[in-house]
Amino acid sequence: MRGSRRGPGQLVGVVTVLGAVLLLVALGTEEAAGQTYSSEPLFGPLVPAGHVRFGFDPIFASWDRRFGVDADGNEALEYLSDDLTSGFGTNLFPGTATLRSGFEAVTGGSTIPLALGTTRASITKNITRLELGAHVGIFDWLTVGAMMPWVRTRTALDVLYDPAVNPTLGLNPTLEDPDAVTGYLTSLSDTEASAALRSETICGPDPTSSGCASAQAIAQRASDFAGATTQMYMASAFFLLANSSAAVAFREAQEAFVAELSEAGVSAPGDPVFSGTPVDRELFFDLPTRGDVGLVGSNLGDVNSLWTTGDMEVEAVVRVLEGEQRDSGAVHPRLAWTLAGGARVRLGTGISEDPDVFLDVGTGDGQMDMEGFAYGALRVGRWLALRASGRYGVQGSTTVERRVAPPETVLAPASSRAVLTWTPGDYLDVIVSPRIHVTETLAVAVDYRRFHKGSDRFELGNGVEGLDPTVLELESEHTAQEVAVGLRYATRALWARGETGSPFQASARLLWTPSGLGGQTPETRRVEVGIRLFRRLWGG
Repeated sequence: MRGSRRGPGQLVGVVTVLGAVLLLVALGTEEAAGQTYSSEPLFGPLVPAGHVRFGFDPIFASWDRRFGVDADGNEALEYLSDDLTSGFGTNLFPGTATLRSGFEAVTGGSTIPLALGTTRASITKNITRLELGAHVGIFDWLTVGAMMPWVRTRTALDVLYDPAVNPTLGLNPTLEDPDAVTGYLTSLSDTEASAALRSETICGPDPTSSGCASAQAIAQRASDFAGATTQMYMASAFFLLANSSAAVAFREAQEAFVAELSEAGVSAPGDPVFSGTPVDRELFFDLPTRGDVGLVGSNLGDVNSLWTTGDMEVEAVVRVLEGEQRDSGAVHPRLAWTLAGGARVRLGTGISEDPDVFLDVGTGDGQMDMEGFAYGALRVGRWLALRASGRYGVQGSTTVERRVAPPETVLAPASSRAVLTWTPGDYLDVIVSPRIHVTETLAVAVDYRRFHKGSDRFELGNGVEGLDPTVLELESEHTAQEVAVGLRYATRALWARGETGSPFQASARLLWTPSGLGGQTPETRRVEVGIRLFRRLWGG
């Protein structure tokens, strides 16, 4: 019968690990959304026959920067808040680029800025995971088990909006006085029709005459002006603010246009309708929730999820080989090795992000992964060891609802919301963990991890048209390289010699990401804490 003695070295090891746990939890961490976790570099995957191993792994992760892509297409470190930072405030909202092009067409290329105001933001995302697992050693060479994560996500968001000193944009008058805008656009349409009829009348007898060419030019001018102006009114939630420099430029352009019409004897349109409502701070933060603006989403504030399940894992591990070289009578072998492999199924029990909650972080991918993995350990004498693991995962497809927009677009319009078939890219994860044993039970580990995930694929669901799902695939491939330092405490060797009761394991490590590729790969720091408790189920 195995004893339950605990020597001074074990007590020192337990105190050291628990102290490190408290320190690391206080420091905080970061982790990339979409990456899966693995504690096996610190713990071997096999459980002694007839025992059950209960695992408890608190993990906290947060990030506020990513390895992005700059305007020239080069990899560059950027803040998440860059997506909500703007010198004019217009590029945050859908349709403002179309408004700008229409304004330039009407005014002949005016460079007057279309400005609401300036925005600055601070964004930090974090994930807290509590991984609860149970694994049973069926034989010394076979372990089966499952892990269920409980996950809570948060996006901490602060946005500062300063209205422009001399704003050129305000709330679109189509939202406040649609009848007046309709009347103006109808008069433009009537002018366009009158110019077209005049052109047909003059060109009918002689299409080659100079009068015909002039009439056709006026008709084209009326068509272009009406089209660009209509584009401006229909493009976005904003329009030129009355008495602004942009409104003056537009009015001057229409006066020149009316002069051309008058000279040709074509009826002039009515007076344009400008915005009378500047966008103040209260209105700015209300815009994302408004249906008449076309966003219909959450307001720009913190996003906190409830505790819910992540993607559950079920796995089986098989020992492939195990051996050692030991001098006669030695307590510790000169060389010992273990190689194990297995398969894991990750179930779609998690919840993906809500398309109506801007900057939401899901608790899982919500689809099934099939994963194969290998684990190896090499012990050299009493003090040195090397552990390594690798896994390759094939991710299955699932149906999701997303707003179809480029990855940097936070406020995508509600009209872009669609049901899609999503197939995440396959991934390869490799970890190498050299370590030094301070005592027989306590080791210091330095880890290197390289995680690569391929590009995602999106397909529109049946009946969905007019959207390009490939924009969701942009920057979905990513590569991250992590380094870590950690402590591991384990009494299994003592238990095997009958010097302690049931085995016990505890660990803590701090990870960060010094490099990454892909455009949306977060710059991460993360802390992981692990506790393993063993109980005998059968056997002597």
